[in-house]
Amino acid sequence: MRRFPFSLLLALSLLAPSVSAQEAAEQAPAVQNAEPEASFADVEAIDTKTLTLLNRLRQENQRLKLQLQEAQTQVPLPLPLLSEEQKWFAVGGSVGVVSFLLGLLVTRGRRRRQWLN
Repeated sequence: MRRFPFSLLLALSLLAPSVSAQEAAEQAPAVQNAEPEASFADVEAIDTKTLTLLNRLRQENQRLKLQLQEAQTQVPLPLPLLSEEQKWFAVGGSVGVVSFLLGLLVTRGRRRRQWLN
């Protein structure tokens, strides 16, 4: 297998996208010229169709917004996960666990002192 210098490979990889972009640019005018020109009556017909469709979509949008507002007002509030006593119990338990872990971490590095009588 023949080895190419790294700089040659780098130059070829940088030039490849520009070559494909130039080919695409050359093909684009041919596609644009293939489209037939529309007459003025066709443009007016398209505009009226577009306007009626636009008005219908706006009305539909307003109707859906009203439905959304009604649905949001009818949704009941969710029940709380824990009651007030359960919240205090959970807070107390977590304080106990955290203090136990901190006590273990603080005393782990020290030796226990023996009391001398």
